[in-house]
Amino acid sequence: MKNQFQQLTDSSVLENYPKEVQSKVVLGASKLSEDDFTTALSLFEQSIALDHQCGAAWLGKAYAEASLTFIDDQNHIPTIDHSLQTARKSFKEVAFFTNQQARVLETLIGRITDELLEKLEMVRKAEIKAEQARNEAAISALVTGAALGYGLASEKRTGKVLGYGTAAIAGANMVASSNRATEMSGLAGSVFGLLLAQCYVSTPVLKQAVEFKENLPATDRASMTKAINRWQAAAADCYNLQLSRLTSSLGQLRAKVSGTDALNSSGELDEGFQANFSEVSALKISAQMFGLNGHHSYAKLEHFLSELESTLHSDQAKQDFKKAKKQRKTALCVSVAVIILSFVVMGIMGNSVDNPNSDENQAIGTILGSLAFIGVGATFVFYKWKGLFKGQTQKKLGTLTKEFTEYVKNIKVSADDIVLSRTQGDAEATYTGFTATAS
Repeated sequence: MKNQFQQLTDSSVLENYPKEVQSKVVLGASKLSEDDFTTALSLFEQSIALDHQCGAAWLGKAYAEASLTFIDDQNHIPTIDHSLQTARKSFKEVAFFTNQQARVLETLIGRITDELLEKLEMVRKAEIKAEQARNEAAISALVTGAALGYGLASEKRTGKVLGYGTAAIAGANMVASSNRATEMSGLAGSVFGLLLAQCYVSTPVLKQAVEFKENLPATDRASMTKAINRWQAAAADCYNLQLSRLTSSLGQLRAKVSGTDALNSSGELDEGFQANFSEVSALKISAQMFGLNGHHSYAKLEHFLSELESTLHSDQAKQDFKKAKKQRKTALCVSVAVIILSFVVMGIMGNSVDNPNSDENQAIGTILGSLAFIGVGATFVFYKWKGLFKGQTQKKLGTLTKEFTEYVKNIKVSADDIVLSRTQGDAEATYTGFTATAS
């Protein structure tokens, strides 16, 4: 690549421009070779300011922009396109410009792919950490329950202190682990959103690169094909991860609306509805953007997605959700009341232990203990099997998500399945600077 940048400084390329412009272009090419793309970009822009017709400066600017693209989560593709369009006007030798144009395009594709792979790794690591945190929270919850039971059952003050103290520590760890799981899940979601956006933005460029490479010599065509295939592999990984994430989130939603898991529901279910609705829509867009609309799995997958989309966004779902929110508030109020009652019972029973001869305290402790036990049992039975949803939404979502999960288990998209010639939607955008037709 270093020699490629040096071609910008050839006398045949720079001979018609002022010495000051030439010196900045030469220095800019040197900075490109050193991977100091920010400084190189500045030098090329200074050259352009001195002479707007300097094709070498415009080409150098395109190289620098291609190397910097997405590094700050900004889309430099339109500016690269403009730089190439402007540079083309200054070159009479079509072969030289086409060669430079191909190298810029290959650099751009390579940089985009690097960013996609980095974000894919970030998402995977964040999801692993979130799962670890959830497991830690579950273990801490078990320890909390066991410690509370030990404290309640112990007749000695030392046992109670040990039990309640352990329960407090485990409870604090459970909260911390839950917060960490939420934080890691949020990070994974944010990074994945950026990942999808970069895929969508770069797809038109890749589509044009497929057409562009056909006009290149065999060696250059092979190099361009390798860069394109690498992007396609990253896009396939992105799509497979998107399928996996949607399957997981729909499974969580199914658990929340299921009667057998209603007590485990947490957070605002309307957020879950909106998140799942957005993810379903995003997967449909991805299939079109990556040319997977001709894939053997797409017809049935689209049917599932359309059904899920309409169910999640239906009036029936909205009505069921309003009812579910009221039920959940009731469940929380009852749970809080039972917890308060339990603490009262523990206090009275503690007094009973201190005053073993107090028949009155023992009697009150027994009565309240029984009431607390009955309250906990009633709350569990009622809300565990009652469910937060009834009727059509629960039944349809349960069936759809189960069938969807079973179906996508066997779907695995590879780089060869990403067919850019079939892309739709935003991928229809065209950048004149990335075409092989010289003016």
